[in-house]
Parts: sequence; structure tokens; C-alpha cells
Amino acid sequence: GLQFGPLPAEVNAALTALADQYPDLIKFDAARGMLRFAADLTFDSGSDVVKEQAKQALGALAQILNNSAASGYDVVVEGHTDSQRISQPSTRAKHPTNRHLSAHRSIAVIDDLMKMGVNPGRLMAAGWGEFRPAVMNSASGNTPANRRVEIFIVKSAGASPAAETVPTSTGTSIT
Repeated sequence: GLQFGPLPAEVNAALTALADQYPDLIKFDAARGMLRFAADLTFDSGSDVVKEQAKQALGALAQILNNSAASGYDVVVEGHTDSQRISQPSTRAKHPTNRHLSAHRSIAVIDDLMKMGVNPGRLMAAGWGEFRPAVMNSASGNTPANRRVEIFIVKSAGASPAAETVPTSTGTSIT
């Protein structure tokens, strides 16, 4: 049910300006309503801690998302990795697979956006690991173009329907 692009002209212009302000960090695809953050500039290798430069860009993104023109849009944050296996034992203890690392990075981006005032009900995280490469992985799996975080601005599907209330044998209700 996700509806991608086109975005309102004001939001599109603001996201284009954001990508222009951080050309090495962010690429903006207006047709898809997608910002692609280069993971190597957003996170250290094997880490889910957002770097300061990326936090500045996320702060500017939060301002755009908190503007009334973007209020009818949700934010889907997708993490991606290359196919290189996680080899450091300390990294593997926190992120056992590339899928875990990619999901943890998405969650870290969402956590920062929430701290910057974006409504958590508008934010969703996904971690694809190495399974949706942007380009063919190299033989070693070390393919920087595949290490990325993609942020999609999608038309809000609205609040989910209320859960059904089911009466119990004690007369109380559960949902």
C-alpha cells in the first residue's frame, strides 16, 4: 500500500536542496521520493552509530519532514549492506549478519529523526542486508555502492484501523 512520489513541489524542492547541500552524502531521486545516504559516510564500518556529518543532514531532513507540506507523508528507512561477511568478533556479537547490521542502521536513523522531532508514528525501519544490491557485488563482496541507507518519503496510509475488542469470560475485554 505504499505510494511513492510525486511529492509536493515544496517538499521536492527542499529535498533537492538538501541533496545539493550534501552532494557526497546524499543522492535524491525525485521520481521515487527517495534519498540515498552513502553508508560509508553515514556510519563507520560495522557500526550502527550515525556519524556527526550525517546527523547534521538528518537534522535538516527532520526540519523538512516536520513542515506542514510533508505532514501527509510517512518515512520508510531501508538499510543495505554489501555481501562481505562480518568478520570482526566484536561486530558479529552486536550484528550477527549483514541483515542485522542493515536493520540496526535503519533503526539508528529513525532514532535520530525521532530525537529531532519527527513523529515516530510516521517512521518505519527495514533491513535488507546484502539481498537488494544497487550494483553487482564484487567477488570479495566489498562493494561500497551497496552499503547505503535509503529513505523513502511515501504518502501516508493513515492510522491503522482500531483493533477488535474481544470480550473474555471474566467480562473484561482484550484487544
